[in-house]
Amino acid sequence: MFLKRLSLAVMAVFIIFGGMAFAGDANVGQMASPRESTEGAVPKKPFLLDIKGVEKVDIPTTYGPIVTDTATPIEKGKLAIQPTFGYSFVTDTFNSNWSRGSSGGTIRNFFMNYKLTYGPIEDMEVFLVIPYVHRWARSVDEPGPKGETSADSGGLGDLNLTVKYRLVEETPNLPTVTALFSTGFPTGEFDQLNPSALGTDAIGCGSYLFTTGFNVSKYINPVILYGNLWYSMPTSFTDDDGNQHPGDFVTVNLAAEYPITDKWVSLLELTSSWGGRAFIRPLNHIALAIPRFGHSGD
Repeated sequence: MFLKRLSLAVMAVFIIFGGMAFAGDANVGQMASPRESTEGAVPKKPFLLDIKGVEKVDIPTTYGPIVTDTATPIEKGKLAIQPTFGYSFVTDTFNSNWSRGSSGGTIRNFFMNYKLTYGPIEDMEVFLVIPYVHRWARSVDEPGPKGETSADSGGLGDLNLTVKYRLVEETPNLPTVTALFSTGFPTGEFDQLNPSALGTDAIGCGSYLFTTGFNVSKYINPVILYGNLWYSMPTSFTDDDGNQHPGDFVTVNLAAEYPITDKWVSLLELTSSWGGRAFIRPLNHIALAIPRFGHSGD
């Protein structure tokens, strides 16, 4: 399939923005700031993290990163809903020697994620991500069975359920450290694909994906730093090409937020993954740098 050849691609992020988040008690809904929906109950202005016996830490209010996961859990008993929308396109591909080549056509992707977050107990967060994905292929080098050179498809992607637990709370000398475990469910379409769709209908990955690892965050005035280190284990599955046995892989995400004003922040993210059969050597390496200049207020 045309899109399956794009395993190493430069993804240029064209539009990424978050919707309004809503949070409240489990039985009573109320509006809240986006940072509150992803990192706990946070007032609209910078707050003081009150740690018994330790100097207070002044942390600005922001939306948080786009790709990199946050470390601070939502407050106990709170429920938050946060939509995120994004648009990307593929410009080129890389071979094993990192030489740039043609992507074989123009590929565009739109995603719309709804993240439902709940704090069942102190220091714990559970969230479910429900994604919608739409993909377009234009001017492809390998036409479909009837000469198609353009196609598009959309539908539900793979659901993700994640549990996070805070091990270390941030102090002036220590970062917030959170352990996590997540499961990705193969709810997106991945087999019995339509050849005329040119691979745009391959929305899901086809396997259950089990991930464990750690999230960290630290405020070093005036920058907020984030990091993720995850180990992922996909299960074997069968698609139109037969039995598939994807190897384990490691993901490293890094992000830095710089609050410019009370309402505006700038963000730089780097996401990278290594993986392969038996995880002996880095067979696939994908790096994505995302700059963002966004609004963090109401």
